[in-house]
Amino acid sequence: MSAGPVGTCDINSVAFAESNDTFNTLNTTPNTIPGMSVQFTQGIPGCAVVQYTSYAWTRAANFSLITFALDGNSKQQTQQYALNLPQDSRDLKTVTFVFRNLAAGAHTVTMKLHSSDGHRVGSDGPKTMTVYYRK
Repeated sequence: MSAGPVGTCDINSVAFAESNDTFNTLNTTPNTIPGMSVQFTQGIPGCAVVQYTSYAWTRAANFSLITFALDGNSKQQTQQYALNLPQDSRDLKTVTFVFRNLAAGAHTVTMKLHSSDGHRVGSDGPKTMTVYYRK
């Protein structure tokens, strides 16, 4: 098995959003998770590291996908978030993504959730989205 990209980010600031809300969807395209959007200003070109943590749940045999969306839909990364987690046995999950080659200036990162197959999936609070960046 080969390792993925390796690198470093020169970071000196943190921006975050928190919410105790419950969010669920059955859509198979990404839906914005209310309250999970963070604005930050990148001081120099570089990278930003984004983490998202919440209590995730799915229906039997389906899975949820989480999307990190930078500046609207200019850059997106989608990855599997939870698999076979019934709502009554939800599990705390954290996902991380690194936006590389990020230009200096104002940016917004938004978290989105969707279902693999049209059955309901959820991302419940407390949930936190954290952006580590260079000010």
